[in-house]
Amino acid sequence: METIENDLRNGLQSIGSGLNKSATEPCGQEECNNHGTCIGNKKSYICMCQIGYSGVHCEESPCDSVRDCNGKGLCIGTASSYTCMCQIGHSGQRCELTVG
Repeated sequence: METIENDLRNGLQSIGSGLNKSATEPCGQEECNNHGTCIGNKKSYICMCQIGYSGVHCEESPCDSVRDCNGKGLCIGTASSYTCMCQIGHSGQRCELTVG
């Protein structure tokens, strides 16, 4: 009985250490865009994207050249939408209006 318990404990520790090791290994050939962090091992991975980016490799952003807030605001994106934070004196969804 004691031998079985020791073997079981050792086996669980081995499994646990294997999981920890694989979770911290490099992601192999796959890399995330500059907007994400790769988590996984050589067999599988996921990219944890920064806020405002999505996609398998964090390559997608709703803030692109079409939605640039007309150069008068800061585009803040989520996975599927965006908001422009307009500079003082400008308003509108894309900061297209001059106020004042």
